Amino acid sequence: MASLDNKSPQEISDLLDEYGIKHGPVVGTTRNLYVKKLKEAMAKGKKAKPSSDKTYYREEGKHTSYSSYSSSRPEYRGRDLAQKSSRLIPLWLQFVFFLALAAFLYLVFSNMETNEPIQGIV
Repeated sequence: MASLDNKSPQEISDLLDEYGIKHGPVVGTTRNLYVKKLKEAMAKGKKAKPSSDKTYYREEGKHTSYSSYSSSRPEYRGRDLAQKSSRLIPLWLQFVFFLALAAFLYLVFSNMETNEPIQGIV
C-alpha cells in the first residue's frame, strides 16, 4: 500500500481506471485523494469492469476543459419537434397588442400633469 506514494501520476490513473474509480487529472492537489480511494478499493479487493463512458481532461495553462464521450446516444423523450405549437392567441397578435398598449401608456404618461389637450386629437 505504501508503494502507491512512489507511483507516477499515469500509473495511479491507470490503477484508478482498473478499479473503476472515476477521476480527473492526477496532480499535486488531487493525488492524496486518489491514493486514499485506491487504498480503500484495494482493501475491498474488487476490480470493477471498465465503464464505457469516459471523461477526458485536458489542461492548458490555467484552463481545464472537460469532454465526455459516450458510446450510446440518449433517447429523446420530449414532444415531437415537427408538431406545431397550438397557442390560444397567435404570437404576432400578442406582439401587436403589446405595442398598442405601450403606445397608449406612453400617451397617458406624457399627458399626466398637463392640462393641455393632446395636440392633433382635439
